[in-house]
Amino acid sequence: AVSAQGGRSVRIEQIEGRRVGPDDCELVKSEGSHDDQRPVSVVVCTRNRGDRATHAVRSVLASVKVSLDVIVIDQSERDDTQRAFAELGHDARVRYLRSDTVGVSRARNIGLGLARHPIVLFVDDDVTVPDTWADIQSRAIESVDDAAICFCSVIAGPHDGELGFVPGHDVARFA
Repeated sequence: AVSAQGGRSVRIEQIEGRRVGPDDCELVKSEGSHDDQRPVSVVVCTRNRGDRATHAVRSVLASVKVSLDVIVIDQSERDDTQRAFAELGHDARVRYLRSDTVGVSRARNIGLGLARHPIVLFVDDDVTVPDTWADIQSRAIESVDDAAICFCSVIAGPHDGELGFVPGHDVARFA
C-alpha cells in the first residue's frame, strides 16, 4: 500500500505476525549507489515516537562512504510516526514498514529478514549517529573473519531537565 501525505508518498507494508523476507518489499536500487561504497543495511525499530524517530533516520542517511538500505520497522499504536516518515518517502534508500507485532526483538528480526546487504547495523530510534558511524562499524565487522556482532559506546549528551534526560556516566573498570 502507498499512502500520500502532504504531496509525498511512502511505501507502507502491513506485517501481521507472519514471516517476511526481501521479496515482501519493493526492491529499489539506492539513488547515488556507487561501486566504491560499502553496501550496508541499517535497521531502525520504533514505537510511538512520532517525528522524533525521523531524527535517527536522517542522521543515518547522512552517512558517508556507504551505500545504504535503511529499514524502519514501526510498531506504533497511532499513525503519527507513519505521517512523520511520509516526508522521507522520496528517498529510495528508506523502506518504512508498519508492523502489528510488538517488541523490539521481533522488530529487529523482521528488519534483519528484509536486509538486502550482508552487513546489517541496528540503531535505536532515539539517537543520532555521526556521518562516519556506518562506515566505521561496517569496516570493523569486515576486518574480522569470524565477527558476527559489533557494538559501540553511546556518548550521552548534555542534561536536558525539560526532557527528563539524565546522562550516563563512566564507571571505572578494574582488571
